[in-house]
Amino acid sequence: MKWHERIPNIETERWVALWVHSVEAYNDFETDAARIREQARTMPARREAFLQAYDWILANPPTTREWFWATDTSFCTRAQLLEYLQAFYDYVFGDRPAPIPPPPSDEVCPHERTDRGQCVLTVAEQAAEDEAAAAAASAAAASASAGDPAGPEDQDGDQHQDEDRNR
Repeated sequence: MKWHERIPNIETERWVALWVHSVEAYNDFETDAARIREQARTMPARREAFLQAYDWILANPPTTREWFWATDTSFCTRAQLLEYLQAFYDYVFGDRPAPIPPPPSDEVCPHERTDRGQCVLTVAEQAAEDEAAAAAASAAAASASAGDPAGPEDQDGDQHQDEDRNR
């Protein structure tokens, strides 16, 4: 399952969670962001749906690659993307006077490029994420082969609570 498919309310709030940030919506970003903010302030049910989506996005932040796949909007670094998402959240749900606009699709990355034309910071960031994922997978496999009853994703044993209740 793709990262963006796990966003709460994505079936009904795709426009709010992703489309407003897309390259295609770039020229209308300020107007659309203001509309989302107004709906969040005047429509309690919509606010709750928006909050669930954005709370999840901030708790499970995408990589720059995942964000690009979902929106066609490219950020050089994950830190830049997270700053953008937090600013949007603070604008819609808080008191920030304006969101940070997404980078235009034709914006040239100011960082050094690899021989393939990729931003070196993005490449380094992705390599670190890939290395961390590989290490986690290796640890999970080692844990499973060692017979860890809790399993790699649940070291505190929560998965066994239901089993204990059924005995």
